[in-house]
Amino acid sequence: MPSITGNPYKTFFLSEYLTITENDLKRIKRRPGIHLSSEEEDVKELNEYSTVTRATTLSYDKSTDNLTISLLFHISYDDVECGGNITFSVKSANHSVKDYMVERRPRDEDCAGFQQWFATSCSLTNASNPENKFLVDGEVTVEIKAMIFVVAADKIGFEHPNPNSKYSLAQLLWERDDQDFVISVGKKEERKTEVKIHRCVFASRSPVFNRMLENEMKEKAENRLEIIDFNAEIVKIAVEYFYDRDTYKTSDVDQLIDLLQFADKYDIQDLKADIEPLFMYHIYPETICQIANASIIYNSSFLQKFCLDALNLYNANEMQYDCAENLNSDFAAKLNKKYSDIEEEDVSMDSED
Repeated sequence: MPSITGNPYKTFFLSEYLTITENDLKRIKRRPGIHLSSEEEDVKELNEYSTVTRATTLSYDKSTDNLTISLLFHISYDDVECGGNITFSVKSANHSVKDYMVERRPRDEDCAGFQQWFATSCSLTNASNPENKFLVDGEVTVEIKAMIFVVAADKIGFEHPNPNSKYSLAQLLWERDDQDFVISVGKKEERKTEVKIHRCVFASRSPVFNRMLENEMKEKAENRLEIIDFNAEIVKIAVEYFYDRDTYKTSDVDQLIDLLQFADKYDIQDLKADIEPLFMYHIYPETICQIANASIIYNSSFLQKFCLDALNLYNANEMQYDCAENLNSDFAAKLNKKYSDIEEEDVSMDSED
């Protein structure tokens, strides 16, 4: 695998059109189960990270009458992950499948070296009906817009599990029932939820927690910590992380932001480092400003840079995103400065030509 210096990731914007003829629709209806595929093309923007090729396919499910469009990336190295967000749209029909409706199929043992996004675009009946305006002059034109990133797994903590690895001490303690410390979660007027943990695990994962037990503080005397500004679900996920469990990896964007806040408040640097890359898979036009604001509030330089790169791609490709007016003023200033610097570079290059 090529060595990667500087950024642990590379982003680029994909904008292209897929043309489906009326004859294609008739053919796929006659022979359901077949796939109409474009030729594979090299993704030159990602050559420094991995050899990546991509192709687009159209398939038809007769039982549901659904047409499905897939964008498939073939990645040559196992230690490289690919992610991003995709939008498929047919402007003539005022129809689009937004990012949150597009499913991402992760690479696994059955699909090694591939990353696939697929979406049910519409029914074949609707696409074939002239009144719906999918067909224009005998063709359906599908616009595909995507922000794609590729990342070196070893650079940001994506590790492939070793099936022969033994339990860590924390994992072994998780199986025991002799916890000697309680985290009580809930606001004063709410019913409390008690989350039990071993003192040694509690102290080892945060210097803030460790000071509570080293010094003559209330928490040390009572073997109890009161938390009123996080919900019980977040505290439970964090505690499971302390025991080297990976339930945090399935968190949604709101949970990840709460976990980032939890890690920032209690100075849990390993939790912060492990959840930051997960945000990359949740950055969509609908969430980008929410995540950018969190990156400022909770001091994540990694997320700040990734959000800046993503927003610059959106701006450069005139892609709309939600809640721009609510973007943190400090972040907006960085974005405007970076975008003006990019424009100046473009002007300079044009003048040299």
